[in-house]
Amino acid sequence: MANEAAAEANTFPKLLIHNARVRGDKPALRHKDLGIWQIWTWSQVLEEVRAFSVGLEGLGIRRGDKLAIIGANKPRLYWAICAAQAIGAVPVPLYADSVADEMAYVLSHAEVRYASPSQGDRTRAWRWWSDANRGGGIWGAFGSHFIDNIFDGAIHRA
Repeated sequence: MANEAAAEANTFPKLLIHNARVRGDKPALRHKDLGIWQIWTWSQVLEEVRAFSVGLEGLGIRRGDKLAIIGANKPRLYWAICAAQAIGAVPVPLYADSVADEMAYVLSHAEVRYASPSQGDRTRAWRWWSDANRGGGIWGAFGSHFIDNIFDGAIHRA
């Protein structure tokens, strides 16, 4: 029976829900921040992903929309990716230290309409986003939006 339930978990969001049910309070993720290990249980990760999903939907992101998620290799990057998948959006993850030309290629090729940098990468991403939009840029073609903070719902039209 457990194998059948796991087999039905054919997406990352479904697998997360399954693991939160089965493994609830067991560690799902560990991340060292400033020398201190942070630990999230499966239930906590599910709640973080749900919060991101609700925030994305509240911002108007829908099934099929492409969302650039810009950030470092940290838990929130992966939670945002899973949240986008949970609502049917297409996540386009990028590391914040990517050079502008690489970002421009990926973002234009993927026809990204929304971008959300992690908290520590906002200033750099906003500066890059603004520079890319001068004279229409790649963003003008898609009517893209820059999500300044997924939790406070601030959207800046590029």
